[in-house]
Amino acid sequence: MALSQEKIKILFGLKIKQLRQDLNLTPSILAKKANLSISYLNEIEKGKKYPKSEKILDLAKALDISYGDLVSLKIENRLEAIKLMLETSFIEDIPFDFFGIDPSVLFEMLTESPLHFSTFVNSIARIGKSYNLDLGQFYYAILKSYQEVHLNYFEELEFQATDFLNKFNQKSLNTDNLKDYISLKYGVEIRYFDSHKTKELRDLRSHMDAKKQILSLNRSKSEAQLTFILAREIGFKFLNLKLRPSTYNFVKIKSFEELLNNFKASYFASCILLPAENIIKHLNELINNETFDTNNIKNKIIAYGVSPETYLQRLFTLLAHNFKIKDLAFFKFESVFKSKKAEMKKDLHLGKRHLPQENAKEAYCNRWDAIGHTFNYSTPSDNFTVTEQAIFYELENRKYWTLNIKLDRKNTQSLVLALEINEENLSKLPYLKNIKNFTPVGQSCERCPIFDCKERQVSPSILQKQREIQNFEETIKKYF
Repeated sequence: MALSQEKIKILFGLKIKQLRQDLNLTPSILAKKANLSISYLNEIEKGKKYPKSEKILDLAKALDISYGDLVSLKIENRLEAIKLMLETSFIEDIPFDFFGIDPSVLFEMLTESPLHFSTFVNSIARIGKSYNLDLGQFYYAILKSYQEVHLNYFEELEFQATDFLNKFNQKSLNTDNLKDYISLKYGVEIRYFDSHKTKELRDLRSHMDAKKQILSLNRSKSEAQLTFILAREIGFKFLNLKLRPSTYNFVKIKSFEELLNNFKASYFASCILLPAENIIKHLNELINNETFDTNNIKNKIIAYGVSPETYLQRLFTLLAHNFKIKDLAFFKFESVFKSKKAEMKKDLHLGKRHLPQENAKEAYCNRWDAIGHTFNYSTPSDNFTVTEQAIFYELENRKYWTLNIKLDRKNTQSLVLALEINEENLSKLPYLKNIKNFTPVGQSCERCPIFDCKERQVSPSILQKQREIQNFEETIKKYF
């Protein structure tokens, strides 16, 4: 990849600085030998200035290197990571402004201590390769942190959703009403495609042609899924979000802004389909009772005509914001038919990092009702069941109450709202005090202390290793 002029200046400055340090020359000595002012040399080394040919020749003589080698883009192996970073779109790809970081500050760090920075970049790259991380996964990690820091509640989007509902002026939001609205208000043509004819399109929910303003919907998807897609498309329009994905199911994430806008439109959709005042009223009915009614949850999901995931995420958000229920987590698990291994597809943690932690290399404990369900394949349908379970992590001495929604689909899925049972939550939720039976679970089979577990999939290898190290350390203390 061709380097921009700005990046060439940085690379040139790094070479000058490294060559000077290799010769044990101070900036003042090199400046004197090359007939430059110290301030100008400083600007060159920081990548802010690129000298004219005659000045480069003077620098080459002072550094005992040929003119061609000095201006060459070749760089020593120890700085290769920095060159690779400059050759790629790393600086442009990472949304530094989202973190309130000026990219120029990053360049300053880079030029001040290139070897340390190179080591840092190399380390990050190695970690990424070890965990098979790509840029899209990095963007998702940023978005997840953004949601968790804000307790997954975004007041401006809530206000905009309320504004839309006031302008919508319809008794209910359903597929027909939303199709009419998006067609008449924004001139979007609605079409359908049959996914059963093309294998690759079976999981695709929708495609939006922004130029032609044609929204294509997968005819095989449920009414709840189609309603959410339409509400999300209205979100893009109403919020004036220009940069957006063309498909509902991401194939490739092109930028963080695209991912963020997709989240905003989706959040807006959940707000208009499940208005806060209605869900808060429902939650008041649920959490102030001595027992928890799971049938009530199922009936409400059906009545609102939304997907179980949309509803559970909305409960998660409003429990944290409006009821100040802390220490919550949301999980989505999935296992492919006959795989016998569940994967964590989504997780959000409020208050602290909850259990289980995301780990693709370990087997999650299927004593947990939500995990065990993912292995029970049934005929694909849009049916779902709602259950509750109290679980106890012995090693960590942590108890949770979980609300589980089991989805009957080809890739069997479970949704979980997990609430840690502690003094604060016990004081706010009466039904938690009446829980008598807790199911002992482990974070994963590899870490689980329940050695006689009939549901165990693999041996507790990590736990055994940890105990070996602990015993060794205790022995060292005893004898030395």
